[in-house]
Amino acid sequence: MTKWLQILLFILVIMLSGHWVKAQTPTTDHWKKVKADKKGTLWVIYTNNEPFIKAELQGQPTGLEPDIIRAFVRFIKSRYQIDLQLRWKKFKQFKDCYKAIKQMKAGVIACAGFSITDQRKRELQFSKAYMPDIEILISSHNVPVFEDITSFNKYLPQLKIITIRNTTFEQNLKDLIKTRAFTNLSYSYIPSGEIMRDSCVNKDNFLAYTQLPNYIMMLQQGKLVQRQRLFNVVREGLALALPLKSDWKQPLDTFFAQPASKQLIKNIINKHFGNFATDLIIDAQKNRDDTHRENQMVSMEQKFQELLIQKTKEQLKSEKLQTRIALLALAALIVLFSVLGWFLYNREKIKKIARQELARKNAEIAAQAASIKESYQKLELISDLGKLVIANLSIEDIIKTVYQQVLSLMPTEEFGIGIYDPVRKSLVYEVYFSKGKRMPVFSLPVSQSDRLTLKCFTLKQEIVLSDLPNEYTQYLDSLDAYEPQELLNSMICLPLIAGDQAIGIINVQHSAKNAYGSQHVSIFRNLANYAIIAIQNAKVFKQLESQKNDITASINYAKQIQDAMLPGIETMQAFLPNIFVLFKPRDIVSGDFYYFAANADKSKCVLAAIDCTGHGVPGAFMSLIGNDILNSIIEQEGIIDANLILDKLHTGVYTSLRQDSNSNRDGMDISLCVIDKATQTLQFAGAMSSLVYVQNGELKRLVGDKMPIGGEQRERNRQFQKQVLDISIPTTLYLYSDGYQDQFGGEHNRKFMAPRFRELLYSIHQTPVTEQKKNLESTLRHWQQNNDQLDDILVIGVKI
Repeated sequence: MTKWLQILLFILVIMLSGHWVKAQTPTTDHWKKVKADKKGTLWVIYTNNEPFIKAELQGQPTGLEPDIIRAFVRFIKSRYQIDLQLRWKKFKQFKDCYKAIKQMKAGVIACAGFSITDQRKRELQFSKAYMPDIEILISSHNVPVFEDITSFNKYLPQLKIITIRNTTFEQNLKDLIKTRAFTNLSYSYIPSGEIMRDSCVNKDNFLAYTQLPNYIMMLQQGKLVQRQRLFNVVREGLALALPLKSDWKQPLDTFFAQPASKQLIKNIINKHFGNFATDLIIDAQKNRDDTHRENQMVSMEQKFQELLIQKTKEQLKSEKLQTRIALLALAALIVLFSVLGWFLYNREKIKKIARQELARKNAEIAAQAASIKESYQKLELISDLGKLVIANLSIEDIIKTVYQQVLSLMPTEEFGIGIYDPVRKSLVYEVYFSKGKRMPVFSLPVSQSDRLTLKCFTLKQEIVLSDLPNEYTQYLDSLDAYEPQELLNSMICLPLIAGDQAIGIINVQHSAKNAYGSQHVSIFRNLANYAIIAIQNAKVFKQLESQKNDITASINYAKQIQDAMLPGIETMQAFLPNIFVLFKPRDIVSGDFYYFAANADKSKCVLAAIDCTGHGVPGAFMSLIGNDILNSIIEQEGIIDANLILDKLHTGVYTSLRQDSNSNRDGMDISLCVIDKATQTLQFAGAMSSLVYVQNGELKRLVGDKMPIGGEQRERNRQFQKQVLDISIPTTLYLYSDGYQDQFGGEHNRKFMAPRFRELLYSIHQTPVTEQKKNLESTLRHWQQNNDQLDDILVIGVKI
């Protein structure tokens, strides 16, 4: 009987389990059905991954992605009048969530901060990316910041590398092993991103990949972790995931395409990260310059450090206020019980004693309150002084600023900051003050170690002395290296340490014994920390400034070359007296250029306006190539037909850039005409560009071929068409690039546009060419206003 009962119970459990599993499987609705019924259910499956999504006790997840999905539901209600109900299902691990979304068909969205990868796009659909996807290496705070691959490889055996199975984090590590040949790199798995990040915060020698938003969240929470500068990974973006055959992608794409949705999503990101971090994340994706992105990251980390200091200061203020209240309450209780006890013993005597005790306690409380107020004011003062120090970008200004603050906060007769020069292997004192006077620059070789400041630097040890002649033996054998007038009784000397490297020292001295107390040391230590940050900033700024000056000098030299290449206006006026050239490069050098050449008997001339790929330095290189090829075609080969010149120009660009064997797709658009004075005709040929002319009061266009010189098409040879224009009657013609008509401005901040540009040309064609140029310049200034110039601008006008 017992055996049959056990079998029956087993069958019952199996049946109930089946019903329970069925109940837990989401019943999903296709978008087509929901749209027809005007109601339906949308399931959202997820796994915890702050700040993207986190489950709450009430079962309603919070975070960035739930906010986006709820905004999508409101959009469906507003756009289609559909009542859409959300249902949420949580998975413990990312791999389970990923497996589930792959197996489902429709009516379900997955959230977990999904990275878009080529592999995943073969298995899933994704919404439009709602924010950039940048993955960085973080490590425990005891792990140094690696400057290069060699230092990383050397430290690698000590690292405990962790990741999550079947994620882009694991793929990043595999790529390091494969592409960087880190054969001794190994890692272990943990179940979630939260455990992975907590391991790096709370334990030593841990290292892991995480997403940039996760790292920013950790900074906001004040968690102590290192960010490594090496092996960052930039992917396509972060998005919501859908089953491969789901028809819900169509309404999701419609939602993401709305201008209002784009701003709404940016506001949601701001809500979770703050405006500063959001702008950094978006700009880091757009800007592929690693140095620029790293400088932004350092700026963000410093900002969060400042916010953390402010938060700590406010917390300290709150704690001190609570302490004061507690002390007041305790004092009141003491006074109350004292008065009550003595009152029972002797009423009159108790009253007298109570008054005395109350007065004493009030005095103590007042003294404590004054002490608390003084400490808070000092903390606030140090913070303000630190901001003044960090605001400077030169070593000299930093030292002067620190000196002024030290002078106002403590006894000071001598003060200086020595910066370590690795080339000279010396501490260099660019600024040193003795009794209010600035001393000449001097340096101390660190190899001597016979002075207290050098001991402080080499040992990376604080030195605080109150009676130097009797206390120096803690650090030196003798004072032989000092002159008698150099020896002052009191000294604070602190090493300036960035990471694990000493970059200099800061010291203050006074002739009085016991001149410095613990509060002075604390203040000096805080100022030293700010000085470290300021000095590092100044070094980076100086390096960037030097690089900028070198690059600018090189570009200015390139401009001289480009200016020499362009034909002089006098040369063109010798053949075409009524000609003007409006040439405005966007940068120092230009990707637009103009060309002029005449044959030997001066009966024909070639005039062209060329717009090369890009602007600035890349465009300028293309202009040099184009000018050289045109000279070869016209002056050396003697070709004077407009269409044949363009045929040869395309072949020359194609060959020069080896576009048959690499991925280069640079090229140029060109309007070229050949003016024949003898036959009073004009030949025109164009590549993605046109010629505008006015005859008999009517404006017309000669439209060039819809193919560029070089560029995307891969054929070696192209045949351009020639058009012939009779110029025996008065004719005004214009050649130009697209820079003028593409310039943003005006009342509504829009492009100038081609129709408005042609109307402007028509309105000025009867005026002298000098007035035409002035009119074009003034119209451009009025239109552009405060907007930046977006492209190189070139307009050539000729009256024949």
